[in-house]
Amino acid sequence: MPDENEPSNKDIILVPKPSSSAFTIDAVNDALSPSKSGENDGHLNIPDHQQEKLSDTEKNILAMADEHITNIRDYASLRKKEIHEDINAQAIPSQADDFYTVRNAPELDINKYKDECEQELVNLKAEEQEALRDLRLFRAQHKLQRSAHYPSSMINHLAFILLFLLGESIANMYFFAAGSELGFLGGFFQATLVSLANVAFSYVIGMYALTHFHHVNYLKKTVAALAFTCFSVSIFGFHLLVGHYRDLLIKDATTAANKVWEKFLSNPFGLETMESALVLMIGTVIAIIALVKGYHHDDVYPGYGKLDKNHKVKEEKYIKKSNEMKSALHNIYKKHITSIDLKVADYENRIKKMKNDLIKTEEEISSLESLKKNINPVVKASISAYRNANNKIRTEKAPPYFNDNAPDVAKNLIVDANYFQKQQIQKAISDSENTMKNIYANAKKCTQILTDQSRNVSTIIDEIIQNTDKTAKRIVAQAIASAKTSQPDNRHKHKNKDTENV
Repeated sequence: MPDENEPSNKDIILVPKPSSSAFTIDAVNDALSPSKSGENDGHLNIPDHQQEKLSDTEKNILAMADEHITNIRDYASLRKKEIHEDINAQAIPSQADDFYTVRNAPELDINKYKDECEQELVNLKAEEQEALRDLRLFRAQHKLQRSAHYPSSMINHLAFILLFLLGESIANMYFFAAGSELGFLGGFFQATLVSLANVAFSYVIGMYALTHFHHVNYLKKTVAALAFTCFSVSIFGFHLLVGHYRDLLIKDATTAANKVWEKFLSNPFGLETMESALVLMIGTVIAIIALVKGYHHDDVYPGYGKLDKNHKVKEEKYIKKSNEMKSALHNIYKKHITSIDLKVADYENRIKKMKNDLIKTEEEISSLESLKKNINPVVKASISAYRNANNKIRTEKAPPYFNDNAPDVAKNLIVDANYFQKQQIQKAISDSENTMKNIYANAKKCTQILTDQSRNVSTIIDEIIQNTDKTAKRIVAQAIASAKTSQPDNRHKHKNKDTENV
């Protein structure tokens, strides 16, 4: 581990990696020029032949070497500290992870989810039960034994009507264009007004009058029959009137509107042209089609479709929420099984990082050892260049220390595997790998437990739904009882109101 006397992060974080070119013969020559300094000192017989200490130039060479060594040592200390801190952070604890928390988390999450959604599910079920109760009451009161039938798409249903409206307008456009100052444009405008009145009136009669032929109330049936009879006479008379208007439009467009009633009342069926007869036929056919589409606007029994759709909407909301609940419960187990996989993957990644740190350590050792090996040769070559140049120039005898070897300045620079504690790093990796064997076994066991538990989700769901149904039925029963208690004398009136409500 890092020594206590090593520089702190704050001090060494900015230490750059020493360059191989920072201390070379060329770098020393550029900075100190040993040969030239030796010639200059030799000309003055410096150093004195009795001097035992190194000359200034030699001291500067050693100082330059010491600075380079200090940089290497600081950088090595920094890298050692960083690598071991990362190893300690990535090392997997010796006590294997048994995933106990993960294994017990689903039950807590399920209970929490049940508390959050069960009341909403109860409310939706109660609404569905109330809608079903209203639907069954309606069926009983109106003697209905069949299911409700109505258009699956109201947009498509109304689009069909608009298509016929447009078709009648285009067909009649030709017949009205002859007497219009605007030609086909004026004819289309008049035809559209006629078609709109025809289709709208027929559709409304089909939707409100024709459907009441099925009603259990004879008064409503009678009113519906009278309304339909009036409609039939009115719509046929309307198209006869339009046909007469078309006859007059061809003769004189300016007086057609004033004379149409006189002509119609004097001879209702006396259409003068085939085109006018076609106007009557097309309008009648479109009226019948609009009448039928209005009849099937909803279920043919008044009010039945509305109640059935209301029940289906409530039922679909309840089913949707139930399905959401099923999916959520399965996802709870899936989430925790996935968390095991992620945790194992994290442990594996940590071991990979530790092995990568070991590789980086070996690279640093090799790089720094190479820098160390180069220091003494550069010092020796630089000092030798100084002394040789000095000896050639000086007139006095050279000092005795010139015969000594250059000092070994790198002997105390230790940047080997022992310094970086490589063996300790290898042991941390080995211990983590051994721990991973137990983690793999525990992860497999825990995953199997959660998988087995997830198969019981259906049982949990059935239990929730049963409790929901019971609670919802109790709520509906309490609401009915409360209504009976608050209005005991109005039950028969309420029944009659339900019967004639639609």
